[in-house]
Amino acid sequence: MDYRKIKQLINRLEKLQKEEALLESKIKKIKEQISNTQNELNKLLSIANNQPQTTSTIN
Repeated sequence: MDYRKIKQLINRLEKLQKEEALLESKIKKIKEQISNTQNELNKLLSIANNQPQTTSTIN
């Protein structure tokens, strides 16, 4: 057996697992930002839809 090769593969696997965890954390934060932005947009649209329509004239 080539123990050096095994050690290299284990190190590579550990590095990739750390990278995966970091990316999953970033994805979670992005999803939270998307949700917050959608909620804020929905609130603003709801407020806009509940306001009476006004017409303005230009003199």
